Amino acid sequence: MSKFQYGEWEAKVENQIGTGTVKVWLYRRTGEDRIEIAHFTKDGFIEITEVNYAAAEAEIPPTMSLPFMSYDALVGALQQMKPVRAKEVVDAELVATKYHLEDMRKLVFTPTVEVTHEPSN
Repeated sequence: MSKFQYGEWEAKVENQIGTGTVKVWLYRRTGEDRIEIAHFTKDGFIEITEVNYAAAEAEIPPTMSLPFMSYDALVGALQQMKPVRAKEVVDAELVATKYHLEDMRKLVFTPTVEVTHEPSN
């Protein structure tokens, strides 16, 4: 069993030895004994249901149960998406840094005019 956390949401992954399937629970704790768990509807949409965690811990159905090969493909696809998003962020930061450096160069290397003011009596 593996657990992962992203913000308030947690994922619990359990490999079902001998069946070739993987069960996944996506949930977040909403109180000391309450959780919201994600389920897929028949139409393929995600629905969030709040349950009493203490009373139903062993009986909470998984968010999804997949054959191991399908789970492995899903994880691989999700991992490939992450670097693309990170690359976009890095590119945006580089553009912002470029403009910042240009502004700093203008401030430092632009000739300044010294203005003196002599008070008149």
